[in-house]
Amino acid sequence: VLPGGINAALLAKSTRGQSVNLRLTLRYGSEKSLHGLTTACEFLPKLMTRGTKRMSRQQIQDALDTQGAVLQAVGEATEATFSIETKRDNLPAVLEILRQILREPVLPKNELEILQQAQVASLEENRTDPSALAPRAARRAMYPYPKGDPRYIPTIDEEIEMVQSLSGDGMEKLYREFVGGQHGELSIVGDFDEAAVMPVLEATFADWKAPQPYERLQYLAHPDVKGEQIEILTPEKANAMYFAAEVIPISDTNPDYPALVIGDFILGGGSLSSRLADRVRQQEGLSYGIRAGFQARSLDPRAAFYIYAICNPANMPKVKSAIREEIDRFLKDGVTDRETEMAIAGYLLGEEVDRTSHAGLTYILNDTSEAGRTMAYYSDLEQKIRALTPRQIVEAFRHHIDPDRLIVVTAGDFAATASGQGSQAPKR
Repeated sequence: VLPGGINAALLAKSTRGQSVNLRLTLRYGSEKSLHGLTTACEFLPKLMTRGTKRMSRQQIQDALDTQGAVLQAVGEATEATFSIETKRDNLPAVLEILRQILREPVLPKNELEILQQAQVASLEENRTDPSALAPRAARRAMYPYPKGDPRYIPTIDEEIEMVQSLSGDGMEKLYREFVGGQHGELSIVGDFDEAAVMPVLEATFADWKAPQPYERLQYLAHPDVKGEQIEILTPEKANAMYFAAEVIPISDTNPDYPALVIGDFILGGGSLSSRLADRVRQQEGLSYGIRAGFQARSLDPRAAFYIYAICNPANMPKVKSAIREEIDRFLKDGVTDRETEMAIAGYLLGEEVDRTSHAGLTYILNDTSEAGRTMAYYSDLEQKIRALTPRQIVEAFRHHIDPDRLIVVTAGDFAATASGQGSQAPKR
């Protein structure tokens, strides 16, 4: 535990090229204190990297280039995350740059304007982008938090307004009152000398306290949300987007979690082969991209099951029908021994490959630290996955997945399709 309270996980090991990765997540604020400040939270980490009391944005970038380092910053409500990739001998110097970014940011107003302009331009493009509109519409339906709540999902027009309303004074107040070194996680994985980096880390987080207290946001399922069909028209767009999802009130410690993970892998989560890909893409040629996913939170009883596909607008009715038929067949007939065996092997191999990535390991270690776990959680999970039977998989799906509760969003130029103007082949 670093001075102030940050939980640190340090995994030093020799690597090819002496590479090392770092991931730092600072947690701050609460549901009440950050009301209406979500967009500011999203901008804050990036703005912090745009200038410090000693270095301009260009000087920061030049210093990182000199050290062969890449630094990325992202933000969301109640948290700011900074990721670094560099070499062993350069890490102490790069950590000093990070220290200045964290403790001495000037939050330049001209840089805020640049970030605002870029974000507004991106959002303007998303106004008619099916692949942006469909997931957003589904998330808005799945998570009906009130406007102003840090978990609220805004419309594109609302988000543009939020971005444009950001001010330099507001960003300075957010940083000054909320950001500190009391809560969060730090992971360093790769080739580094702990004795060389600890002094910089201790200096970074010592005596850094935020005036406003931190209280973790809870993300809960909304049991009253019902399934529905939503259609969004995007004129003159060659491709259409299908996105369906439902929320399940379980966490990743639920006894059915391993079975749901592998069931999802068989249905549509496998990278090489799955029922949905085999049917919709390979056999019927209706889509060039289709995937299912299942994600559960560690600290809250909320999981999401989702399916997405990109196709020609003219094919959307067939895509919807084929996906529903495959879900119904999965729930009715279950899975075979061979499917189960192949899915377990494929999933576990993917997990093993993910752990060979230093960046991936920093993410995992931060996650286990926040959840109060060790890597034993993953060892136990994999043992449970290896022991799964086809019956356990289908019973878990029947218990938790209800196709009638899916929020199905389709976005595309369906008006042109109805008039016979749509092209017949899906376009990338």
